[in-house]
Amino acid sequence: MIFVRDNDVAGSTPVDNIFIIKHMFSAPEEYVKIYLFALMQSYNTAIDMDMMSSFSLDEQTVLDAFAYWQKMGLVEIISTEPIKVVFKSQTMLRENSVIPEILMGKNGKIVEYLEKKFPLVQFSRSQIEKVTDWKDVFGLDEDCIFLLIDYCIKLKGKKVTINYMDVVAKSWADNGVLTRESAEDYLKNYEERISGATQILKRFRVSRQPTEDELALYDKWTKQWGFDNEAILMACSETTGAYKPSFAYLNSILETCRSNGASSSEAVHEYLKNQDRLYELARLIFERANIKRTPTKTEREQINMWVNSWHMDSEVLLYAGECANGLSSPFAQIKKFVEYWHNMGIRTYSLAKNAKPEFNMTSTKNNGSQTGRTSKKKYTDDELRAFGIDV
Repeated sequence: MIFVRDNDVAGSTPVDNIFIIKHMFSAPEEYVKIYLFALMQSYNTAIDMDMMSSFSLDEQTVLDAFAYWQKMGLVEIISTEPIKVVFKSQTMLRENSVIPEILMGKNGKIVEYLEKKFPLVQFSRSQIEKVTDWKDVFGLDEDCIFLLIDYCIKLKGKKVTINYMDVVAKSWADNGVLTRESAEDYLKNYEERISGATQILKRFRVSRQPTEDELALYDKWTKQWGFDNEAILMACSETTGAYKPSFAYLNSILETCRSNGASSSEAVHEYLKNQDRLYELARLIFERANIKRTPTKTEREQINMWVNSWHMDSEVLLYAGECANGLSSPFAQIKKFVEYWHNMGIRTYSLAKNAKPEFNMTSTKNNGSQTGRTSKKKYTDDELRAFGIDV
């Protein structure tokens, strides 16, 4: 054990009167002995005696004693392994008498609880005043403050600062969290938010805590839009094609689901399943038309309208792709075919193949101009099932 005083004076141990008058009679007897013995050794470095063997004490009792004297403002614990304590000067002793004063006042229970949780920490006057403001200024009751202290220790460990806890206290007050009951509900909801947003990040293969902006989006999806966590995770599957999936990209997917009336997990599953079917149909139409690129969002929306609003059979749309094969601006030609059949009330392949319109279409082939090819493609059962045709 190491006890240090700035100005060593050998041969005597001066004890300030304030210790005798204010502390000696109210402190536990063992704590007074430990204080005086250690003070003597700090003044007389030549004396080499083991405190624990001299008083038959265990190390925890010694630590508890110095934690008590630190709370009283008489010492500062520098380390616990080994035990190293600095004795405060007479001036510092008087200046740090704030804690016992507050312990006697209306906020004594709060300060006592804080000191119990941090027995080896010496809090300054400004720190203690900041803690008591949580009750006097912010309006948190004592039980709520006790829960707040425990929660912050759980998050950050014993190294958590008063400033960090002060930020949390302000946040709770701003959200109307003033009682233990409301704090428990608030923390439960907060943990659910953190858990849900973290699951999304894991789907994105991102190993970090969610940001406040990401939590705000998660709140919007669950509280304002009515999505449950299962539906949100289901929508994550649509981000696999993105170079760098994000909450913003997922937000656009969920917004589309919502605009189409899909918010429950079952509805989202069905909607995304239909979207996959439409995407595959669009790909096959482009393949039949020999369009060497991926369908754009606008083109997929156009095809979606033909299927869901105009109720055109998928086979009719594939036939339109075949008819546009080899023509300039093939997708524009597909639109002409489909619009013509729609206006004629034709929705099936059997009718469309016998009512192919004769437009003035320019071929991209070397033989000048020709009408689109009318070969009748045979589709496999698997191809037809892919976009919902009952074979």
